[in-house]
Amino acid sequence: MTAQPSREQWAEVADRLDQIWCPVYLRCDEFLVRACRQQVKYNRLGIVVSVNGVLFDPAWIPLRDRPMSEEARRFWMPHKKAVMPRRMLKRLEEILGKRECRRRGYYDHRIVPDPVWNRPGPFIRHLKKHNASIRLIDELTYETALAAMRARAGRSQQAALPLEGGDR
Repeated sequence: MTAQPSREQWAEVADRLDQIWCPVYLRCDEFLVRACRQQVKYNRLGIVVSVNGVLFDPAWIPLRDRPMSEEARRFWMPHKKAVMPRRMLKRLEEILGKRECRRRGYYDHRIVPDPVWNRPGPFIRHLKKHNASIRLIDELTYETALAAMRARAGRSQQAALPLEGGDR
């Protein structure tokens, strides 16, 4: 059995995410998640998701030689994008032909993650689908768990550093 909040708790999360600057703190499996509706552009609001205290890490973005990270897959909004823009694809069809464009994969699509969600409903559905255990936590619990996580990461980085002036 997976641990999930009740229907009333999910409704409260959705209401809080509809309000501006009203954060929601979650523990999803081993990740600490903070979601808050805030201004993302000049005239646009969005639900911004930070995972383990990190709002954005370029290593989470998938590239040709690197698959999508676990953080991006679980918490960011997936966008389906065409590999080739439509205008350029039309020109390539005239030059190469449709068969060659299909063979080269110009009609394919890729999934691009975005750390900003537009509405709380799809965000909650995505969380339920991709996380086995979800718990609502308060801000104090989030901050203490985040500080402990950063302290563990700091100790492991210090252990990996070579000692000055000699061998180990």
